[in-house]
Amino acid sequence: MSDLFEKRPDGASRRQTRLDKEQKDKKKTRIISVSVSIMFALIFIAALLVNSKFIRRVLPAVSIDGISFSVAEFDYFFTDTYYNYQQTINEQLGEYASYMLPSTEEPLSSQVHDEEAGTTWEDYLTGLALENMTDMVKIVNAAKKDPDFELSQEAREDIDNGIDALRTQATTYQYPSLDGFLQAAYGNSLNERTMRKIFEFTELARAYSKHKYDSLTYTQSEIDAYYSENKDDLDSLIFRILLVTAETLDSEDFDSTEDYDIATEVAKLTAQEHATSIVDQIESGGDDKEEEFIKAALEYDPVAYADPATTLIVVSGSNVSEQPYGEWLFDEARSRGDITTEDIDSGTYVVCYVDRDSNEYEMTSMRQILVQPEAVDSTEYDEGEEDPEYIIAVQLARAEAQARAETVWNLFLDGGATEDKLLELMEENSTDTTEGGFYENITKNMSDSKMVPEIEDFLFAPDRKKGDHELIETEAYGYHIVFFMGYGERYCDYLATNNLREKDYQAWSDSLVSGTAVQQWAVMLRQHR
Repeated sequence: MSDLFEKRPDGASRRQTRLDKEQKDKKKTRIISVSVSIMFALIFIAALLVNSKFIRRVLPAVSIDGISFSVAEFDYFFTDTYYNYQQTINEQLGEYASYMLPSTEEPLSSQVHDEEAGTTWEDYLTGLALENMTDMVKIVNAAKKDPDFELSQEAREDIDNGIDALRTQATTYQYPSLDGFLQAAYGNSLNERTMRKIFEFTELARAYSKHKYDSLTYTQSEIDAYYSENKDDLDSLIFRILLVTAETLDSEDFDSTEDYDIATEVAKLTAQEHATSIVDQIESGGDDKEEEFIKAALEYDPVAYADPATTLIVVSGSNVSEQPYGEWLFDEARSRGDITTEDIDSGTYVVCYVDRDSNEYEMTSMRQILVQPEAVDSTEYDEGEEDPEYIIAVQLARAEAQARAETVWNLFLDGGATEDKLLELMEENSTDTTEGGFYENITKNMSDSKMVPEIEDFLFAPDRKKGDHELIETEAYGYHIVFFMGYGERYCDYLATNNLREKDYQAWSDSLVSGTAVQQWAVMLRQHR
């Protein structure tokens, strides 16, 4: 039947239909209203979360193998990773570091680190922070499972001292509170309580690592065998070296690349010929080839090689094995005074073999009182360091330091020349910044040694015994009242033991199961820098 002939609804039906429609519209309106309210509530809550210091301290941002870290805690580890990364790059590259570091003018999250991978500097540093945290977590979990280990009282005191050191920094930088200082340095939600929790975590990882490292012990036969097998890396090589540099050329000064390449090769050949003439000069000189080398270096560059120590190198074999002259130095046929040349892109090395030390001597330790001359600023004088008045001022400062040192020396002698008397006088009279002026595991002649030659000569003199003392003047620092504390283990044993421990500790660390870092959504609330 056609719709045209269907029965039309009566008035009651029409009213009911209208009421049903009104109810549906009201219900729809309520749903929309509630949805909008929920949306604004979520936005409001999110804003509270971002700005709530309390929430950021308790809300988990990262979980690693059963250990959760709050947003505030992750902020700390991220910022600490960033600071350490900056410091490492600055130390390695110096003035060129800025080319390998992100800008401090823009957020890390907006700076590309790896264009191909599409990652930002924040992504990269977050990854490094999580790696560091994961490494610590596996050690902390191992410590918790070890029934024979507990944090020592000394380690607990280190935590307190760490907090006290931060409080001192806060005062130094004129922050009204420690919390204010921490929030300025590591994010606006960190406080002392959270910092202490972080210190407890990191100290547990550090202390247990040291516990495992120190527990690795070896017999003398194991130590001897290891050194014998690795003597090329562990022996100390002693030699003198100078570089005859090739002339530096600018490619823009030449009409073509070919002309530039030819000129570069000529510059290298000229340096090689000069190096050969230096070798001939040394070989035709006196019997002491090392002394002849020192003379030739001084003649080649009176400024760079004015001090004979400039050419002297004493390093472990591992540090020269990859050098162009490394194979020559390791040759068992080498003898004192042998000379060779080695070509590199920037010129030619002239190398004089001096000795190879198997490091079978005992290391030494000492205490010292250091009396330094007052610093004199050469920029305050018209002719700088050449100004006669500057020279006189330096001499006066050194004379005053000598007088002070001799006064302290006489007090030390009158007091019995004991270690206790030295420590008593140290507090008011020494500029040495090491605790108790104490130095241990001192080695001979190493290029990176903290000891100047004058003090090394005293420490390693024949028949040196504990309690020996001397007032020593050094050009570099001033006046030293040195007190010999005694001998330690043989340097060769020390090297072998450390290498064995490093190898075995790494094997232990690698054997620990690493958890996976799981980032919670709350990590998005961390402070972007």
